[in-house]
Amino acid sequence: MTATAIAPRIDAALGDGVADHHCGVADHHCGDPAVAVAGPQRRALPTQLVRFLAVGGVCTATFTMLYLALDQPLGKTLANTVALVVAAVLNTALNRRHTFGRSGREDAWRHHSQGLVILAANWVLSTGSLTGLRVLLPMATHVTELVVLTAANLGGTVLRFTLLRWWVFRA
Repeated sequence: MTATAIAPRIDAALGDGVADHHCGVADHHCGDPAVAVAGPQRRALPTQLVRFLAVGGVCTATFTMLYLALDQPLGKTLANTVALVVAAVLNTALNRRHTFGRSGREDAWRHHSQGLVILAANWVLSTGSLTGLRVLLPMATHVTELVVLTAANLGGTVLRFTLLRWWVFRA
């Protein structure tokens, strides 16, 4: 399933990603530059967290399916890396729209570049965890690998949200 196939489902569950404003029409900016630029303060923190967690669920499922599908043909480290990159790009795109209310091409390149910097930190964490597991339990099952990778990625999630909110999508 591609990001284009996932986006309408998330739209239906969370709304279109941009709050209504003075004219009452979502995603319509009435030529008002103040409305066209959405930032972290556009939505309250609890709303951002709920949307971030929903997007994270989709991206975690994407990561898991990709890792399992790619493990045998590519090996564990490369499978983890490919799955992380795909899930991170999807995560930035979905959070950009649904959590932080950004749409269009403006700053998209910067947003995705910064998202990849955040990915690098998460990759070090997850790959280090996978390597540590191999040292401690060389015959670990897929379930054990996924538990370790999920725990590492959950730690990276806190960092990701914080950096997305205050660095990537700052007002």
